[in-house]
Amino acid sequence: MHRHAQWIVATISTICLILTIAVYLYVKMLRNTLGKCIVSCLFSMVMVQVIFIQNSLNFLFHLFPTYCFIYGNVFLFSIVFEWARNFFQFAYFIWLSVISYHLWQVFKSPKCDANSKSFLAYSAFVWITAAIMTVVFFFMNTQDDESLIVFCMLMGSLIFNIFNLIMFILTTINICKVKGEMKRFTRRKDKTTTCFNFDTQTYLQFLRMSIMMGLSWIFVITVYVLNIFFTSFNDLQFMIDLHRAFGIYVFILLIVKRSTLKLIMESIRESQIKRRVRAQMERDLP
Repeated sequence: MHRHAQWIVATISTICLILTIAVYLYVKMLRNTLGKCIVSCLFSMVMVQVIFIQNSLNFLFHLFPTYCFIYGNVFLFSIVFEWARNFFQFAYFIWLSVISYHLWQVFKSPKCDANSKSFLAYSAFVWITAAIMTVVFFFMNTQDDESLIVFCMLMGSLIFNIFNLIMFILTTINICKVKGEMKRFTRRKDKTTTCFNFDTQTYLQFLRMSIMMGLSWIFVITVYVLNIFFTSFNDLQFMIDLHRAFGIYVFILLIVKRSTLKLIMESIRESQIKRRVRAQMERDLP
């Protein structure tokens, strides 16, 4: 994909991510533990995308200054942006693992989502771990072995995504068990009905869950790793280019669906009612 097309797609994707975050913050029903984790995860991704867009625009059009002088010393903005990107990128992948773990816990025991302290524990774990990993890679950067640093970053991300895949499989098994029990309870006379007779809604549910768990990143990171060792895998670059539109996929799967749109409309009506009541109370005041 051409550099111009990359930053255009990344910009549209970032806008979709921001809209998704706005919906989750606006709708009260979505501000549960899972919703807060999704918002934090998408915020990290937005920061990574913004830095990528800034770098792309600067590379193409030289719009932003690249350095400044502080007490007579040259201060490079590119270094700050690079480590900020690394921090938020680590945080993003850790948040994906937290979401995967939380979804597994919720489907295993629904009461787990009612614990309001879970998000605070998740937040502390993610941001502290991301900071530690950033510091570790900062000291690794002093070794002047760029290929080793890139390889370690990719392998670390791949490990997180393998964990997410395991959580997805375990969560899928739990969902299959629940759906199987429900179908056996409601359709005992139908001998052919099993938990594997999924409808379209079930497939969409699994697709949304895979997006929230970030499973698509497994393919992207695998392509990156293969490109390091084998030049013949450069033909798979299109997978990385397609993934730049990740925010668009997230918006379509999480927001553009009947249940979420219904919640948005209910929230708008509730806000309008509250404004009318507040206006009426103000008029009634002497």
